[in-house]
Amino acid sequence: MSHAVTRAFARPAAVLALALGALGAAPGVTGAGNVTHATLRNGMQVYVVRDALAPAVTAVLTYRAGSDEQDLPGQAHALEHMMFRGSATLSAAQLLDIGEIVGGSGNANTQSEVSQYYFTVPSQYLGVALRLEASRAAGLTIAAQDWDAERGAIVNEVAQNESAGTTRLLKRDVLPALFAGTPYGSDTLGTRDGFTHTIGASDLRAFYERWYHPNNAVYVIAGDVDGPRTVAAVRAQFERIPAAALPARRPVVLAPVQPATFRAGSERAYTLVMLAYRMPGSSSSDYAAGRVLEAALADRRGPLYGL
Repeated sequence: MSHAVTRAFARPAAVLALALGALGAAPGVTGAGNVTHATLRNGMQVYVVRDALAPAVTAVLTYRAGSDEQDLPGQAHALEHMMFRGSATLSAAQLLDIGEIVGGSGNANTQSEVSQYYFTVPSQYLGVALRLEASRAAGLTIAAQDWDAERGAIVNEVAQNESAGTTRLLKRDVLPALFAGTPYGSDTLGTRDGFTHTIGASDLRAFYERWYHPNNAVYVIAGDVDGPRTVAAVRAQFERIPAAALPARRPVVLAPVQPATFRAGSERAYTLVMLAYRMPGSSSSDYAAGRVLEAALADRRGPLYGL
């Protein structure tokens, strides 16, 4: 489950003096086929996947922190929004304008275990994307007045999601019932009341300072780029950011699932019945089979939908 906020930039690409430069390969880089991997001195994991199909590149920075680690419902999601509100070196307008100039797009999403940020740009402007990402990785502003301005946008997003009865039912009732007493039962999206009256800029700053560190991040860069040179470019922008001690993760103790039935009104012209099962996680040997089973049961070409 993810909640995304999109920032798309539509102007034609133009020359901007923030290119990769003549960077050579750095020590500690390993590669196999089209994949290059490196671990920076601050612990950040970097993976570069060369794919020359199109002259573009997507850089995805993933922090291992989502709603599982939050103290307040929607706290991680709110910080995701604030990542587009400016840093010590770039204002929100500058971040948007630079993306427009190079003809790129940016996006983000918050999930239970991770928060992800990406830029897609023409390959020659990868250095631009790296600098934009590094600027908020180390010096996010999170000013109180900016959060006050952003509240309206995130409240509208919540309202749109909650307008569908089935979505509201899943997020507010089903997930907490399946994962009661564990971080997985936490509210990733957040509530209108919580964003309006409970979460403040200091709460977002606390989450950022606890979890947004290079030793808690993985950078995956895929596209028409050279692996070793791209790793060197990442080092130049991110290795100066120090690692930090990370808090202990909340324990996960799963209690038996109790049978339950939930009902909600809907705008649909028919009755929809949903069955929810607690499935094994990605570390389980049954995970792949579970995903295949899920796809088979939900296949619109299958006999269940034929009913």
